[in-house]
Amino acid sequence: MRHQIGVLAPIADSFLIPDNHIGRATVSSVAVAHEVPAALRLEP
Repeated sequence: MRHQIGVLAPIADSFLIPDNHIGRATVSSVAVAHEVPAALRLEP
C-alpha cells in the first residue's frame, strides 16, 4: 500500500479513503487512512 501511495503522490493532491456501502469505515479503510500520512513522509 505504501508503494502505491508513493507512486501516486507526485500526481495526486489528495487521497480518497473508501468506506463500505452503508457509509461506515471498515478496518481496511482505517488502515489506509493511517498509512497515507506515514507513506507521504517517506523519502524515496
